[in-house]
Formats: sequence, C-alpha cells, structure tokens
Amino acid sequence: MHLAPKKKLVALTIACCAIVGGSLLWGQGHGATPTGSPEEQLRAVRSSLADMDKSQGRVDRMYGKAKRQKDIIKTSCIHEKLVRIKNYIALAREQFSRYLMEKASGETSASVPLRQKISMFKERVDEMVVQAEQCAGEAIAVTDRVQVTETIDPKIPQEDPTQPVGNLWVLSRPPEGSPYF
Repeated sequence: MHLAPKKKLVALTIACCAIVGGSLLWGQGHGATPTGSPEEQLRAVRSSLADMDKSQGRVDRMYGKAKRQKDIIKTSCIHEKLVRIKNYIALAREQFSRYLMEKASGETSASVPLRQKISMFKERVDEMVVQAEQCAGEAIAVTDRVQVTETIDPKIPQEDPTQPVGNLWVLSRPPEGSPYF
C-alpha cells in the first residue's frame, strides 16, 4: 500500500499522539481516586468534551483566517496545532465511549478515573489553543480598553513652582557682531 507523503505525515502524527497520550495518561494518573458522585463526574466529563469542541472550533476559525490571508507560516503552524487538538479530542472521546461500554457491561476499571483522563486531555487541548493563538498572533491582541484614573495629592500646592511669578522682562536679541556673518 502506497501513501502520499502528506498522508504518511498525518498518519504518523496521529500514531505518535495516541502513544504519547496513552503513556501520559498511564504515568500521571495511575492509582488516583475519583471525587464526587458518578453523575457529577459524567457531567464534568461532558462539559470538558464540549469545551474541547469549542476550542477546536476556535482554532478552526483561526486556521480558516490564516488560509484566507494566504500566510503559509501561520497556516502550517495553526494546522499542526489543529491536528493535535483533533487527536486529543478523538482520544478523549475514545476513553469516554470505552467507559460507557464498561459501565453498560457492568465491569469497572480500577485504573485512572475517566474524569482525570479527560481533564488531562483538556489541559493538552488548552495548551494547543494557546500555541495556536501564538502562531496566529492573537495571543498579544488586547481585547479590553485601558482605563486610567488620575488622582492628585491634595498636599501638592496649586501654583506651579517652575513658572515665574510677576512681570517678565523680555530681552531683545543683541545686535550682530559682524555684518558679514
């Protein structure tokens, strides 16, 4: 089977993300205990999945904007982050569906709790969003107007000590020293 170089790169990226994601999940959360009731945990997991989808949509819009601007550097950088985000979301959804299948069959896994797994994926997605914003140059954009308030210390005198007081003598320019210059 012959794959185009671009497809090979995408397949390799997906495989690497799956391996790295799985190893991170196993290494960071092994043996942790869940907190809250199962309903609360499922609600939190669904909320995290929805947040990750919103983040993907946001990066998708950045990618579309970079493509319209025909900026190759921004486009490739944001595309890389978008691929990673999609992979993390796919892994999170896979973990969620695996959990639902285990719950339906009656067997429960004693390894890493689902909420912790999904929160780790959400953290990775949030990191990719920040990096995508840096690629697009949106991380430095200011969204709020700066508001300046000025207070004057009442101990400061009203009159300005740098201004002269009274009548000013205005001196005229002295005559030229030589008519030739």
